[in-house]
Amino acid sequence: MNMELYSYSNAPLGEWMMPWFHTQRNHYDRLVHLLFGLMLTWPALEAIGSLTRVRGAVLYALGVQFILAASALYEITEWLVASAVDPDLGMEFIGAQGDSWDAAEDMAAALIGSLVVVCVAGAVRAWQVRLAEPARGGSE
Repeated sequence: MNMELYSYSNAPLGEWMMPWFHTQRNHYDRLVHLLFGLMLTWPALEAIGSLTRVRGAVLYALGVQFILAASALYEITEWLVASAVDPDLGMEFIGAQGDSWDAAEDMAAALIGSLVVVCVAGAVRAWQVRLAEPARGGSE
């Protein structure tokens, strides 16, 4: 079994993306972090809203902060695991591909995904509020 085939730096989807982005780096890892923010922000908003009963901008800020905290915890765990194993295998596990800013860029990708969800949720909520307002007209 070829372990290298299943690493972040050799993921087939990332290999297919390389010509699209005109890069020599496999960005599969960044895609995973972006999707983390996109896919987990809404459940985080729902859970935080149910548990705390906060609404509006505070809820959205807490949702983004949750994603950032979870992303940071993942990066720290990834680093601890990588440092506990063979250095060569550890670096392959991290998938940094020589990028010293890999952890920060991964967290930024999760932040972007989370902000997209929060912006869409806020816009939809504003639209719903606007629809619920009675029509302002000339029947006074």
